[in-house]
Parts: sequence; structure tokens; C-alpha cells
Amino acid sequence: MEMICYANHSWVPLKEAGVSLLDLGLRRGYAVFDFLRVSGGVPLFLSKHIDRFFQSAKEMRLDLPCSKSDLHNLVHEIIRINQMKDAGVRMMLTGGNSPDGIHLGKPQLFIVTEPLVAPPEEMRTEGYQLVSYPYRRHFPLVKTTDYTMELWLRPMIEDHRANDVLYHHHGIISECPRCNFFVVNEAGNLVTPDSHVLPGVTRSSILEIANEIGILVELRDLYLHELPFVREAFISSTTKRIIPVSRIDDIYLPVKGPVTSLLYQRFIEREQAEIANGRFS
Repeated sequence: MEMICYANHSWVPLKEAGVSLLDLGLRRGYAVFDFLRVSGGVPLFLSKHIDRFFQSAKEMRLDLPCSKSDLHNLVHEIIRINQMKDAGVRMMLTGGNSPDGIHLGKPQLFIVTEPLVAPPEEMRTEGYQLVSYPYRRHFPLVKTTDYTMELWLRPMIEDHRANDVLYHHHGIISECPRCNFFVVNEAGNLVTPDSHVLPGVTRSSILEIANEIGILVELRDLYLHELPFVREAFISSTTKRIIPVSRIDDIYLPVKGPVTSLLYQRFIEREQAEIANGRFS
């Protein structure tokens, strides 16, 4: 089956869609996006993803050519057209065509479906391994298409036999390139950085769940020097959900932490409820 995408007000075959060489998204990397999972034909946490997409566009001074309601319908339509049961949906908004490469053009909206690559099961059982690196993203509150640093660091990550990099600035931890970061401290409280981080959709669900089940949450600066004393650590993202962290540099952590396991179980339950509600709505 030929995949169909939404490209600048039109439904077209994916192989025929393209971006002009004048578009700032290609020319300067000036673009934002959001990515969500589809499970059983239901776009998970769609409203949260759309809200973040609109916020990213606002922060980058890009006007979306549709309303939130319109975008909601477009996402459902692309799932229906492509008969997707389990997949990913990527929404992208570029800076538009610019004759001088400096001034913003008319933003262009693209929506595509993608095969969903789930993390291998051994990642959940053996844990996620991180190597720290001093870096802070230019627009941490915005989901831009700029992943230059992560790609540039990939050889270093692999040399350390790690899965990903953990960014910090002057010893203050922020996030991984595509994941939020959490720890459980000595007091049993859930701690996650609350400044210079992308407001993850999965992260927001985790914080809601923690409050519901009575886990104390600390939203604050988290320092590298605290890591040797934490009980558990995990990362979260749309595709990975919740994965325990087993190593950060030369610090080793338990994979089967009780708080991480409980939050994962409750998140799966919330996800299943989302799927059930989506099917009968």
C-alpha cells in the first residue's frame, strides 16, 4: 500500500512530497515537530501532543495554518487513509520559503506516518546506559528538528558502550536528546529537572501518576554529584515509555527499582485506558 501524507494543504503520496530548497527548515534547520504513537488505530495522548506542537510553533514565531481542532482531525484522517493500527505520526512545521535565507517565509505543515520502532525488550530488562556530556540545547522548551549535537556525539556514545547521552550544564542535569530523566533519591522521592528541559508528554503523565499514588515529587535542579546516592533512575519518551537506567558513566544502578516498576505499570494502564476510550469515542 502506498503511504499518503499531508503536505502543505494537500494529501499526496509520500514519495511525491517534498520541501523547496528555499525552505528554512532545510536551509537553516528552522522547523519544529512533534511525534506521537498510534496503538490499535488510536493516537495516544493526542491533545497533549497538539498543545505542545502549537507551543513550539509559538515560541519559534511560526504561525500554524490550521486550528488545534483541524490538526486533531488531520491526524485521525491520516491514520484512516493509511489504515494504520500501530505506527508513529510526525507533525512538522517549517520556516517556509525565504528568498534571502534570513527572513521567515510562510510556514508549511507536513504530517506523515512512520513505522514504529519499539525499543528492544532487553533494554527494559538490562537497563539504559548513559554517558554524561556538558551541553544545553538552544531552545530547550521547544521541540525543534535540530539534533545536531546528538548525531555528532554518537561515536562518543558508542565508544562508551552507552545507549544515549545525558546533558548537563555546570553540573546541573537537564535531559537526554530525546528523553526526559528521572531519579528516585535517598528519601524515596521522585526527582526530575524542571528547567531547560523539553516538557515531555510521557513526563507529564508520569508526574500526574506519581501525584495520584502518593509519591512525593521534587521538580528542581538535579546535580551530577547527587547521582552516586540515588536509589533508581529512568528515562521517559513517547516511543520508549519508561526504561530503567542501569549505568551513568561509572555509576551503576538497580534495574528493577520498585518506584520505576510501579510507575511503568501505572503508565501502561493509563495508556490502555486511552486506547479503550479512543475506540469508543
